[in-house]
Order: sequence, then C-alpha cells, then structure tokens
Amino acid sequence: MQLQPSNMKLITLHIPQRFIEALDELVAKGWYPNRSEAIRVAIRDFLREMKKFMVPSEKKYSNIDTQTL
Repeated sequence: MQLQPSNMKLITLHIPQRFIEALDELVAKGWYPNRSEAIRVAIRDFLREMKKFMVPSEKKYSNIDTQTL
C-alpha cells in the first residue's frame, strides 16, 4: 500500500545537526530519494520494533507491518 500525500500529515521537529548531515549523506548516496522518506522509513521500522513489546490490546496500529512508505 503506497501512502499518498493526502494520507500524510506535516510535523515539525528539532533534531541535532549531525542527524541532518547523516540523512543528507544517505540521500546523496542514493539510499533514499529525500530526507522525508528516510525519516518515514526510520519511524516505520521503529514502530514495527516497538509493536513487539505491546500487549495485544495495545496493538492499535497492527497494520504498520503491511504498509509501505
């Protein structure tokens, strides 16, 4: 399932300069098309990993495993 821009919300966050530089390096090397995509993938993977520690009643977002970004 490819997410469309209408399915996304804009957020603003503050991150250390070294994280931005690392993201820019991944983009420059062609791993991701842009910073936003790299951040989306990181958040998706984090949520998948955290889901392992949730009890069944907390798994509201269980479809994260089947979504692609």
